[in-house]
Amino acid sequence: MRKIIVAAALFLLPSLVLAAGFAKDPIFLSKTPVTEGQNVHVYAVISNADAAAFVGTLVFYDNNVKIGSSAINLAAGATQTASILWTPAAGSHPISAQLVAKNGSVAEQVAQTFTVDAKPQPVAATNASAFPTAQSAATIDSSAAIQKDIAGVSPQVASVTAPAFSVVDSARNSIANVLDGQITTAKQKVSSSPKPGLVEGAATGTLADVQLQNPTTGFWYWLYTTYLYVLQALRWLVGNAGVFYPVLAIAFLYLIYKMYRRFRRPAWQR
Repeated sequence: MRKIIVAAALFLLPSLVLAAGFAKDPIFLSKTPVTEGQNVHVYAVISNADAAAFVGTLVFYDNNVKIGSSAINLAAGATQTASILWTPAAGSHPISAQLVAKNGSVAEQVAQTFTVDAKPQPVAATNASAFPTAQSAATIDSSAAIQKDIAGVSPQVASVTAPAFSVVDSARNSIANVLDGQITTAKQKVSSSPKPGLVEGAATGTLADVQLQNPTTGFWYWLYTTYLYVLQALRWLVGNAGVFYPVLAIAFLYLIYKMYRRFRRPAWQR
């Protein structure tokens, strides 16, 4: 009888040990350090050592408060990386991930604590008239929605491109600050430039005489007005993530295409 029990235990042991679960150090963030208010992806790596496919849901919690979930369909012997988009507040965050089977049972749970830095306070402007952009930081649309769409298609691609999005968003913010300063200056120039028409105080002569005497009347007004419109258009393009990134992608693909065409030509034609 004892031999039968031991044999049965040895037979059932693989089914008890081999099952869907988390890999070693399974939870990680798409970037570190993280500042409050920033968008960051929380990733978890799941492996299925069972002989059957695993279908369920991966649920993420921040201090026992659900912050997102991702559907899991893992073939036998496969590994999958799942993620959610998270916008944390400053402080310590105990993040846990639960792997829930289709029948509602929890296959496994892991946890890890992450620290989120507080947002730095803006430095007060020392000379507001000379540096108009120091009064307030420029606001731009976040690329979080675009990153979320990419993560929905391929979490691996989202993980690779997340640092690039962070760098580009930082550059967009710097460019927006410069454009805001130029827009403020251009508005001042427009308001102080003489508008087209008669010169104030001119009481003699006809309109034609006045225009002949002042051929540049209104020139600077139109010039600064046109410059202002161009700046505002650029500011809108830089600040609108939904327009900026497609334009950037088209420009990048066009550059790749031109380089390809160039290298396809014979050396003597380059």
